[in-house]
Formats: sequence, C-alpha cells, structure tokens
Amino acid sequence: MDFIEDRQMKILLLTALLTSITACTTVPQKQASCNLHNTNLTDLFTQAESNLQYTYCQYAFDDYQQQLMSKAKGEPGMANRKLFTHFYETAVNQSVISKLDAKKTLTRYFSPRFSDLLTKHQANCGLSKEQDKFFSSMQIAMQNKREGLIEILGDTQSYNQAAALYDDFIFVLAVTFDTCRS
Repeated sequence: MDFIEDRQMKILLLTALLTSITACTTVPQKQASCNLHNTNLTDLFTQAESNLQYTYCQYAFDDYQQQLMSKAKGEPGMANRKLFTHFYETAVNQSVISKLDAKKTLTRYFSPRFSDLLTKHQANCGLSKEQDKFFSSMQIAMQNKREGLIEILGDTQSYNQAAALYDDFIFVLAVTFDTCRS
C-alpha cells in the first residue's frame, strides 16, 4: 500500500513540476506576441494598434513608436500623418498615453509650430540664465521637425515654415539676451 501511495505522490509532484515549468514558459510567449512582424507600413500600424489593447503589450508603446517612425522614413508621404494620428488616438483610447501627450508628440514631429517650447519659455531676461539649455532644446526641436516633416511626411513646405519660425525666434531671443546684458 505504501508503494502505491509513494508512486501516486511522485506522479503528483512530477505533474505539479511540469505544470509550473509550462506556466513559466508561456509568459515569454505573451511578451513575444507584442513584437511587430509586418513589413508593410499600414499593416505595421494596424498590428501596433491591435497590440495596444493588451495591457501586457502596452509597455512596448515607445518601441512601437520608434519602429513605426523608422519604417515610415522608408516610405515618406502625407498619408503617414493619418497613420500616426490614428496610432496616437488608439494609444489614448487604450489609456497608454494622455490626450495632451498625443497632441504634444504630433506637434513635435508633424507640425511646423513649436508650441510646447514657446509656451514654456518667453523671450525675457529671466530666460537668459538658461540660454544654452534653451538653444539646445530648440535644436532638438528642429531635428524632430526634420524627422517628422521631411523624412516621414516628405513635407518640405511645412519644414521650411518651421525653419523660418525657428530663425525668427532665435533672432528675437538673441536680441533679447543682448539687451538684457546691457
């Protein structure tokens, strides 16, 4: 009788061990399904948006954004604006990012305006203390505009508009800072 009980106990332990090993191997499979696999740009957006419905894939939002931007650079066109807008709307609807973050990101890359920088900083003498930091931020903003407007959308007209606004703002700041030093 003890032999049968020992055997049943061993089978039970072996089953529990195999079940726990199987359970551990299924977690990476869920994470692996968060990867984007499509080569077609539109399908890549669709897959990223679909993945965002799963909470275990939402951590990959920033990676999705970078992959989509990289892929869109290879296929620049104005249609990409709609694809990115829909991607950010999906992220907002899935509570991955806020509406404000979506708007800021769309403006950062796909609009000639510099609203987020200009609302933080006004041309005054107090800003002159952070002049180098601000000019560095403006250069990064122009790089983002180049990436979004030229490389992803192929919109040179909007990029030229952004460059003109940039030049005007830099000029106003330089004059302001010179006046503050006097």
